Amino acid sequence: SNADVPTEPVEFVVQGAAVRNTAETLEIDIKIDDRADGVFADPTLQADYLVVKPAGGNSVCVYDLSLASPFDSCANLYSADYSYYNTNGTGLPVDAGAIGLSTAHPQFSYHVTSCTGRLSGDVPGQFCDTAGSFDSSTGTWDMVFKATNPALAIDHLVCKGFWGGSACDSGDPIDVSTGSADSGDDPSILAIFPNNRPMRLPVVVTTHT
Repeated sequence: SNADVPTEPVEFVVQGAAVRNTAETLEIDIKIDDRADGVFADPTLQADYLVVKPAGGNSVCVYDLSLASPFDSCANLYSADYSYYNTNGTGLPVDAGAIGLSTAHPQFSYHVTSCTGRLSGDVPGQFCDTAGSFDSSTGTWDMVFKATNPALAIDHLVCKGFWGGSACDSGDPIDVSTGSADSGDDPSILAIFPNNRPMRLPVVVTTHT
């Protein structure tokens, strides 16, 4: 929970290419364009909100870029998800309202940058990768999430775990159907198994519409 508890959680999950020993040098920045309308609170960053898992910490900070001094403090502060050590997956949970989501305005576009370095004492260096790009035809990022009508409708979203969830076995399987994905769109599903060994933590399932 940290300082805030997401009552309507939205979680961004970033999978790294390799297992890392610690999240101490890992930073993940997520630029969010509320409503995916290309109208940015911060035109330089091209975002309305910035969600950050900072290097040197295991928290998730939401910066509201519409504020006069948005980087003076976090508008909301949550705990990061999944293991801090020996993992290749990191979850950044936030509350839907903290990034502007509502029933009336259920979509946003986003861009992800993930950077990791070496621990102090090693040779300095930083390695970054990104997901998503800017679409000049729409004036915003090309990754768009629609909360009320996602690309794929997945039921169940959570299986078992410490706090319940369905068995997701043959008697009650996961059902996946096409949501807002158009014919020819083939979105993938990133499934995360937080308690597995690192090499078995994530799996990508491709779909065909």
